[in-house]
Amino acid sequence: MGAVQKSQTTSLGPSISVDWATRLPDYYFEDISDLQLKTIVSNLAGLDQLLDARRSFAKKLFDAFEDSKSYCDNVSLPAIVNDRLPTYWQFPAGVDHTNSAQERLFDHGIETGITNLPDLANLCGVDLQNARQLKSRYIFLPLHRHLQIVDYKNMLRPLGRAPKSQEAMLLPP
Repeated sequence: MGAVQKSQTTSLGPSISVDWATRLPDYYFEDISDLQLKTIVSNLAGLDQLLDARRSFAKKLFDAFEDSKSYCDNVSLPAIVNDRLPTYWQFPAGVDHTNSAQERLFDHGIETGITNLPDLANLCGVDLQNARQLKSRYIFLPLHRHLQIVDYKNMLRPLGRAPKSQEAMLLPP
Protein backbone atom coordinates (compact mmCIF):
# COMPACT_ATOMS: atom_id res chain seq x y z
CA MET A 1 0.00 0.00 0.00
CA GLY A 2 1.23 3.42 -0.88
CA ALA A 3 1.28 6.40 1.47
CA VAL A 4 -1.72 8.70 1.34
CA GLN A 5 -0.72 12.06 -0.02
CA LYS A 6 -2.21 15.25 1.37
CA SER A 7 -3.97 17.53 -1.02
CA GLN A 8 -1.97 20.52 -2.24
CA THR A 9 -5.05 22.78 -2.18
CA THR A 10 -5.96 24.91 0.78
CA SER A 11 -9.54 25.20 1.92
CA LEU A 12 -10.79 28.26 3.74
CA GLY A 13 -14.36 27.07 3.92
CA PRO A 14 -16.98 26.22 1.32
CA SER A 15 -17.41 29.74 -0.03
CA ILE A 16 -13.77 30.89 -0.15
CA SER A 17 -11.58 29.49 -2.88
CA VAL A 18 -7.80 29.35 -2.76
CA ASP A 19 -7.57 32.00 -5.49
CA TRP A 20 -9.70 34.37 -3.43
CA ALA A 21 -7.51 33.74 -0.39
CA THR A 22 -4.53 35.39 -2.07
CA ARG A 23 -6.51 38.64 -2.22
CA LEU A 24 -7.69 38.66 1.41
CA PRO A 25 -6.04 41.14 3.81
CA ASP A 26 -3.39 39.79 6.18
CA TYR A 27 -5.53 40.33 9.27
CA TYR A 28 -8.05 37.81 7.90
CA PHE A 29 -5.60 35.06 8.81
CA GLU A 30 -4.63 36.43 12.24
CA ASP A 31 -5.68 34.67 15.37
CA ILE A 32 -8.64 36.41 17.08
CA SER A 33 -6.63 36.62 20.32
CA ASP A 34 -3.90 38.56 18.52
CA LEU A 35 -6.48 40.99 17.13
CA GLN A 36 -8.03 41.47 20.58
CA LEU A 37 -4.63 42.06 22.13
CA LYS A 38 -3.69 44.66 19.50
CA THR A 39 -7.01 46.45 20.06
CA ILE A 40 -6.57 46.48 23.84
CA VAL A 41 -2.97 47.71 23.67
CA SER A 42 -3.84 50.48 21.19
CA ASN A 43 -6.63 51.78 23.46
CA LEU A 44 -5.03 51.23 26.86
CA ALA A 45 -3.41 54.68 27.00
CA GLY A 46 -6.82 56.39 26.89
CA LEU A 47 -8.56 54.09 29.38
CA ASP A 48 -8.17 56.34 32.45
CA GLN A 49 -9.56 59.30 30.50
CA LEU A 50 -12.51 57.22 29.27
CA LEU A 51 -13.33 55.96 32.76
CA ASP A 52 -13.09 59.48 34.23
CA ALA A 53 -15.46 60.74 31.54
CA ARG A 54 -17.99 57.96 32.21
CA ARG A 55 -17.83 58.67 35.93
CA SER A 56 -18.42 62.39 35.34
CA PHE A 57 -21.50 61.56 33.24
CA ALA A 58 -22.76 59.29 36.03
CA LYS A 59 -22.12 62.01 38.64
CA LYS A 60 -24.44 64.34 36.72
CA LEU A 61 -27.14 61.67 36.84
CA PHE A 62 -26.57 61.12 40.58
CA ASP A 63 -26.84 64.90 41.16
CA ALA A 64 -30.06 65.05 39.15
CA PHE A 65 -31.43 62.13 41.14
CA GLU A 66 -30.70 63.88 44.45
CA ASP A 67 -32.75 66.86 43.24
CA SER A 68 -35.54 64.56 41.98
CA LYS A 69 -36.07 62.29 44.97
CA SER A 70 -39.35 63.98 45.89
CA TYR A 71 -41.02 62.54 42.81
CA CYS A 72 -38.71 59.62 42.06
CA ASP A 73 -39.01 57.61 45.24
CA ASN A 74 -39.82 54.52 43.15
CA VAL A 75 -36.49 54.69 41.29
CA SER A 76 -33.25 53.37 42.76
CA LEU A 77 -29.73 54.04 41.57
CA PRO A 78 -26.62 51.99 42.33
CA ALA A 79 -25.07 52.52 45.75
CA ILE A 80 -21.69 54.19 46.01
CA VAL A 81 -19.49 52.40 48.54
CA ASN A 82 -16.52 54.19 50.09
CA ASP A 83 -16.63 56.93 47.41
CA ARG A 84 -15.57 54.35 44.80
CA LEU A 85 -17.39 54.75 41.53
CA PRO A 86 -17.79 51.87 39.07
CA THR A 87 -16.79 52.28 35.43
CA TYR A 88 -20.40 52.83 34.29
CA TRP A 89 -20.25 50.92 31.06
CA GLN A 90 -24.01 50.86 31.59
CA PHE A 91 -26.02 52.70 34.22
CA PRO A 92 -28.66 50.50 35.90
CA ALA A 93 -31.69 52.06 37.53
CA GLY A 94 -34.17 50.06 39.56
CA VAL A 95 -37.81 50.64 38.58
CA ASP A 96 -41.17 49.08 39.45
CA HIS A 97 -41.66 47.51 36.01
CA THR A 98 -39.18 47.63 33.13
CA ASN A 99 -41.80 47.63 30.35
CA SER A 100 -43.82 50.55 31.72
CA ALA A 101 -40.64 52.50 32.57
CA GLN A 102 -39.31 52.02 29.04
CA GLU A 103 -42.66 53.06 27.54
CA ARG A 104 -42.85 56.21 29.67
CA LEU A 105 -39.31 57.19 28.71
CA PHE A 106 -39.89 56.42 25.04
CA ASP A 107 -43.01 58.64 25.12
CA HIS A 108 -40.61 61.45 26.15
CA GLY A 109 -38.09 60.64 23.41
CA ILE A 110 -35.66 58.74 25.62
CA GLU A 111 -34.48 55.34 24.49
CA THR A 112 -33.34 52.83 27.07
CA GLY A 113 -32.97 49.11 27.40
CA ILE A 114 -32.77 46.16 29.71
CA THR A 115 -30.10 43.52 29.98
CA ASN A 116 -29.80 41.03 27.15
CA LEU A 117 -28.05 38.54 29.40
CA PRO A 118 -30.01 35.30 29.70
CA ASP A 119 -30.96 34.03 33.14
CA LEU A 120 -28.91 30.85 32.84
CA ALA A 121 -29.76 29.70 36.36
CA ASN A 122 -33.45 29.72 35.51
CA LEU A 123 -32.75 27.59 32.44
CA CYS A 124 -31.22 25.05 34.84
CA GLY A 125 -34.21 25.14 37.19
CA VAL A 126 -32.50 27.37 39.77
CA ASP A 127 -34.18 30.60 40.87
CA LEU A 128 -31.65 33.34 41.58
CA GLN A 129 -33.53 36.42 42.77
CA ASN A 130 -30.94 38.97 41.60
CA ALA A 131 -30.71 37.46 38.11
CA ARG A 132 -34.52 37.50 37.81
CA GLN A 133 -34.79 41.07 39.09
CA LEU A 134 -32.08 42.31 36.72
CA LYS A 135 -34.43 41.50 33.82
CA SER A 136 -37.70 42.57 35.42
CA ARG A 137 -36.77 45.56 37.61
CA TYR A 138 -33.74 47.29 36.05
CA ILE A 139 -33.36 49.48 32.99
CA PHE A 140 -30.18 51.05 31.70
CA LEU A 141 -30.22 54.84 31.54
CA PRO A 142 -28.20 56.54 28.81
CA LEU A 143 -24.99 58.33 29.75
CA HIS A 144 -23.67 60.79 27.18
CA ARG A 145 -21.12 63.59 27.08
CA HIS A 146 -23.65 66.19 25.89
CA LEU A 147 -26.23 65.56 28.66
CA GLN A 148 -26.39 68.00 31.57
CA ILE A 149 -28.04 67.72 34.99
CA VAL A 150 -31.28 69.24 33.68
CA ASP A 151 -31.37 66.59 30.92
CA TYR A 152 -31.05 63.84 33.51
CA LYS A 153 -33.82 65.44 35.59
CA ASN A 154 -35.99 65.36 32.48
CA MET A 155 -35.06 61.72 32.04
CA LEU A 156 -36.01 60.86 35.63
CA ARG A 157 -39.27 62.84 35.73
CA PRO A 158 -41.30 60.38 33.60
CA LEU A 159 -40.14 57.54 35.84
CA GLY A 160 -41.45 59.17 38.99
CA ARG A 161 -44.86 58.90 40.59
CA ALA A 162 -45.85 62.46 39.70
CA PRO A 163 -49.48 63.08 38.75
CA LYS A 164 -50.15 62.84 35.00
CA SER A 165 -50.45 66.63 34.68
CA GLN A 166 -46.98 67.07 36.18
CA GLU A 167 -45.45 64.01 34.51
CA ALA A 168 -45.71 65.57 31.05
CA MET A 169 -44.02 68.80 32.17
CA LEU A 170 -40.34 68.82 31.36
CA LEU A 171 -37.88 71.20 32.87
CA PRO A 172 -36.62 73.99 30.62
CA PRO A 173 -33.20 73.40 28.99
